[in-house]
Amino acid sequence: MKSIIIFFTLLLITLSICHEGHDHGESGTGGTATSTNTVLLDAETNFVLTWDVDQDAEELYIGLTGNFAGWLAFGYKCIGDSMECEMGHPDIIAITYNSLGEPDFRDKIDNMDKGVVDDSVLNGTNNDFVTYGGTQTAHHTMAYFKRKFNTGDANADYIIDINQPFEIVWYIGTGFDFDFTDYTKYKYGTATINLLDSGAAQTDDTVTANHDVLLAWHAALMSISFGILIPFAIFSIRYLGGFKWAFYFHLCIQALAISFIIVGFILALVAHKGVQHTSDPHSVFGIVTFALVLFTACGGILTWLFKKEGNAIFPNQIHKYFGRLVSLVSIGTIMTGLNQYSTDSKKYQANAFIVVYAILLLTYAIIAITLEIFKRKYGLTPGGEKNVKMDPMK
Repeated sequence: MKSIIIFFTLLLITLSICHEGHDHGESGTGGTATSTNTVLLDAETNFVLTWDVDQDAEELYIGLTGNFAGWLAFGYKCIGDSMECEMGHPDIIAITYNSLGEPDFRDKIDNMDKGVVDDSVLNGTNNDFVTYGGTQTAHHTMAYFKRKFNTGDANADYIIDINQPFEIVWYIGTGFDFDFTDYTKYKYGTATINLLDSGAAQTDDTVTANHDVLLAWHAALMSISFGILIPFAIFSIRYLGGFKWAFYFHLCIQALAISFIIVGFILALVAHKGVQHTSDPHSVFGIVTFALVLFTACGGILTWLFKKEGNAIFPNQIHKYFGRLVSLVSIGTIMTGLNQYSTDSKKYQANAFIVVYAILLLTYAIIAITLEIFKRKYGLTPGGEKNVKMDPMK
């Protein structure tokens, strides 16, 4: 008798689930419904996106399934000419599962200054969903949610325009908690779909977090250039100018620094798919610094060319003073860069870099003051002669 009761109970639950799914596909889209659309996002995990548009209710249904276990996230980019839109920072729905396979939905946004944060951090409202749910087993994950085209959260949710290409980004991570900062712990991919036409879906190759990888290389190249190479090159020509090889040593170090700077600048442009707006401080400082570097380099080249004719004083003065200006402006560039990417999960790393960089600047200042004292007291030639007439290159 108990077996019969259990059997009919399970049968009723199964029919209820099937009926609920059927109702969502039909009544969930109203009179102007489109059929449920699907696209394969990742072949390795069989990660599939399903979507449906209810134009009457102005709601979008998103379903996600895949053969994996861990956290996942689904994001979509905004449309417009704001800085966030130009840089492609998405509105993100992040989903984790507990040990019982029960989902926890988090309404997040990838903010340009703060990184991936909860909507409430930007004075937005969390969990702007009409409905949501999901489940996870050891080898399979399923999640779904429905939200309004316009959730009413102007601070942290993007408006969905079903008549425009829908650019999405997705993440598959490991563990029970999401971590958008360590790209080694998740897969990442993008796709562009037409919400009203499943045949227009276009998926890109699955990649790791290329945005973060490129910016990491950008930061490394710029830090080495402005933090080590350029100060070293300045010290070499100013305090080792008595040696014949000092100029060529200075030239080689600066050439390496400029090469790093150009590559780092290009990586930043690629990571952000070009920058048409410069409203954030780091972008402003960065572009100004890059322009100054190129201008100073041209002054150095003119100095070298005019030196052969004995008339290098004017371009040398431009090169010298603009070089010092580059050093000063680069401090603001590095500090604003560290501040911009010091998200909650990275703030300790950023603070550590700021402290170390401040110590480095202090060390440079002490060295420069000490060398200036020695220069005035002993001169700059290898023999230590005083009152030596300086070459205009120095």
